[in-house]
Amino acid sequence: MDVSYNDLETLPDWLSGCNELRSLFASNNALLSLPDHLFCNEMPFLHTLQLAYNQLQYLPTIQKRLPIQELFLQNNSLSSVPENFFRFVYTIRVLNLSNNRLCDLPKPEEPLQLEKLFLTANCLIDKSLERICPFLRNIKTLHAAYNNFTSLPENCALFWTELEELVLSGNKLLKLPENIDRLKHLSVLRIHSNLLQSIPKLSTLLSLRVLDLAHNQLDRIDLTSLIPPNLKFLDLSCNTKLHVDSHQFNTYRTQRPMSLVDVSGKNRTSLPLSPSPFCENDLTDYSWSVGFSETAGSKQRLYISQIRLPAFCNTEALFGLFDGENNSDAPFGVDKVVPRILLEERTVKETAHDYMKYTMLSAHRELKDKGQKQGLNAVIVHVLKSKQSADYSFCGGVKKYVMKIASVGEIRVVLGRANGPVRLLPVKQRKQIRTNPQIHLMVPDPDITEIYLDEQDEFMIIANKNLWDVMNPENAIKEVSLQRNVILAAKRLQDLAQSYGAEENLSIIVVKFNLLGTDVDLLMRELRQTIRRNKYQSESGNSNSSCQPGCCCEALNNECINCIEKIPIPPPMMMCDDRSSPSGQSEHACSDCNSSAKLFINQLSKHNENRSVRSVTPSIFESVEVKASPERRSYRGVAKALRQRREEEKNREDSDSALSEEQFKCWEYMLEQNTQLLFDKELNTLNRSMRNKPTFAIKTPSLSRSSPHLADTNNNPPCLFVKAIWQCEVF
Repeated sequence: MDVSYNDLETLPDWLSGCNELRSLFASNNALLSLPDHLFCNEMPFLHTLQLAYNQLQYLPTIQKRLPIQELFLQNNSLSSVPENFFRFVYTIRVLNLSNNRLCDLPKPEEPLQLEKLFLTANCLIDKSLERICPFLRNIKTLHAAYNNFTSLPENCALFWTELEELVLSGNKLLKLPENIDRLKHLSVLRIHSNLLQSIPKLSTLLSLRVLDLAHNQLDRIDLTSLIPPNLKFLDLSCNTKLHVDSHQFNTYRTQRPMSLVDVSGKNRTSLPLSPSPFCENDLTDYSWSVGFSETAGSKQRLYISQIRLPAFCNTEALFGLFDGENNSDAPFGVDKVVPRILLEERTVKETAHDYMKYTMLSAHRELKDKGQKQGLNAVIVHVLKSKQSADYSFCGGVKKYVMKIASVGEIRVVLGRANGPVRLLPVKQRKQIRTNPQIHLMVPDPDITEIYLDEQDEFMIIANKNLWDVMNPENAIKEVSLQRNVILAAKRLQDLAQSYGAEENLSIIVVKFNLLGTDVDLLMRELRQTIRRNKYQSESGNSNSSCQPGCCCEALNNECINCIEKIPIPPPMMMCDDRSSPSGQSEHACSDCNSSAKLFINQLSKHNENRSVRSVTPSIFESVEVKASPERRSYRGVAKALRQRREEEKNREDSDSALSEEQFKCWEYMLEQNTQLLFDKELNTLNRSMRNKPTFAIKTPSLSRSSPHLADTNNNPPCLFVKAIWQCEVF
């Protein structure tokens, strides 16, 4: 019987008469309690009970042994489980208690037949796991992420001999048992977002395929003792103190094929990676940040591929997700060619306004027979600057972005806003690219969505249907908002989805937007973060920590990695060169987007690894022949000065790390008082330089009557930074 997805507050009484009932599905309702007869063995053949996504606060008293083998209670409000629970359901094989309010678990009286136990997102502590550990002799899957565990039972390896999958992410683990290498059947070990400082020997675990050690406190590892021979996935990201012996690393690269992935999407020069030909310079840190996570799940292979180009054409972003479901060959051909196709379609004059549509159709052409026979779910998201004129305020121009989405199939894009409902894009949901396996040439038009991003848009989540089958868009955005680190946010969604019942392929991309706001606002935000961080360090007494209050690491006993902050740098404008488009057209007066596209297409034709793209920062100073130093014309000087100031403060032993609130208010006051003065002075200077040029007519307003003095740069550096900003932006 299936009564799921209704508004039931109670189950009907006549269920007690259904003596032959074997499975009852009542998830996604509004159940507040369960009838007593449900746990009184009045249904002797009841095998599966699905009660997830309700509002249950307690379970009825169990009086007799029950034949239940699968019980799903995730996403309820249970604060406890009856003490005699395991006594009367000792034959249970699958138990899911994720996302409740459990603080403890009852102690079994005899060994259980449990094979899968899900305890993610509760309030369990060490003694809860120690109490149940000796009775889990048949356990194969244990998910206990996002609880309050500080250690695993030392004897767990003696009892969990059949364990295959162990997920303990998001806890406070300080160490792992030294005998964990006795878990010979362990294939998945995910322990990211903990406080581990060392890892025991794992190289003898011949079945281990996935090892996730991200966001811990690891400082040094021995690859020889860490990596088993059959390992397919190793994540050591977000361990900023980690030191890897380069000799060991190079030795392993020669012994086995290895693919390195920079989870930040930036292809940093410190890693032995080749930069993407579409992202020569990453100038988008201040606009958005990207994190991703994917897993094959119960399948042997991942049938999904992603496109993650957060610095596409330097100032744009391109994301994509291609899900072949059970066809592993189709998606991996598309993700390699879509960036090139998009750049080409933007240069075709006749169809440039529909370039997203033709990009998707051209991508299908690349699939050939595989795509027409097997089908594919696909989504392409392109974020770029809007061509609309920006609205300028007194403090600077507001940068507006537009997001274009082309979608075919069941992949969803969810856009979360600060105030307002979550938006599900695209609104329409089409079938796969293949509409009929017997009609090979039938391809549906993709759904095209175009929206303008504003200051309310905070997060975007792109994920395949397996995530949305177990999590609604509102809850997904809520979970992401709890994590400042988007990489950990994507991992969190994956962990939760698996604990909620998603067993197959999962692929998730999380994008955090910081699109709008004036340059002065960005500088003030930087100043506030610096003050709060210094104050936080002085209060905590940890001079080595550089985390700010509210950081994702703060929940981990204030033991955290360095939170790297960067001053925003305005993106450059690409040089507009005369290049022919793929269609044979020659554009002499190309637009911004077309010039960027043509330049990168030209770059693709060069097989030189040391690719370089000419770029300049446009300035009005050049047109009026006013000489200015580079630091006056760009924010690079601001970033350099601020970084230098930070290093000086860090190296100064007797410096005061906690700045008072009065100093901060003083900075804000100086900013307000000096803004008009700097504006007037710079306009006056510009006006004098253009007196002999009749083509420019600028009316200089009267100087402000107030003339507060700028503080000395050695004593009050923020005023110096404000001055540098205004000298390059007021025009």
